[in-house]
Amino acid sequence: TIASRQDAEKARLDETRLSLDDVNARLSEHIEGSNTRFTKHDSRISEAERVQADHSSRIQRVEDILEQIDLEAILRRITNAEKTIEENTAEITVHTARMEVAEAERSKNRANIEVLRSYVDSSFAKIEVFEAMEKDLKSFVRRAEYMKAQEAFQS
Repeated sequence: TIASRQDAEKARLDETRLSLDDVNARLSEHIEGSNTRFTKHDSRISEAERVQADHSSRIQRVEDILEQIDLEAILRRITNAEKTIEENTAEITVHTARMEVAEAERSKNRANIEVLRSYVDSSFAKIEVFEAMEKDLKSFVRRAEYMKAQEAFQS
């Protein structure tokens, strides 16, 4: 029975040793996982610091460029451009008014041309009437001369 108690005690010790080995293995895995995560976090932190430094450098460059820009000169150019636009708009308005006057003159000239055409057409019609009257008159004169000649011949 002492031997059986020793065997039972030995079995419990073996079981405890296996249990401790299992806990130790799990702890090792957990430590390895924690170390991996820590390494990843550390590399992410390093990357974030690098990106932040890059952004800071870019911001500094932009600030340097902004300091070099002459805002007053840009405002003067904008003001000059606005004046030029106003002058051009005024010139366009004047040219538009001149074009409207010229168009009115053209319309008036077209109307005058139409009036002159109607006068010319009327004059040609009168000429045709006068030419017809002249023919009639010549014919009448010839008849009168013929009758006079016949009268003289008969007497």
